Amino acid sequence: MTRILIVEDEPVISMLLEEMLTDHGFQVVAVASTLDQARALATSLELHGALLDVSLGEDEVFPVARTLDERGVPFAFTTGYGSVGLPAEWENRPVFNKPYNIQLLAETLAEMTGHPR
Repeated sequence: MTRILIVEDEPVISMLLEEMLTDHGFQVVAVASTLDQARALATSLELHGALLDVSLGEDEVFPVARTLDERGVPFAFTTGYGSVGLPAEWENRPVFNKPYNIQLLAETLAEMTGHPR
């Protein structure tokens, strides 16, 4: 099963993502709503992929992105602001705007992780 981490500070959105990913056959192994939680999980869990909300309250998720990148875990960003404001080092990563195109998000995550469709 394809193991996914969701980093999202809005509970309703994280529940929606978890349900959507589960419906598409992914296993959501953890949901983090703060930068500290996300860092700990990104370091300790066996993951196949992740969805990272760019803005976690007053924090940005980029330290978690670096951790995942160093571990070779593919990820995509989610945001309400589009790709504007993403640092240049992440401009090649998929970005999904809220509200999500659920089908495209699931297809991209499947492609990134090798998840069977």
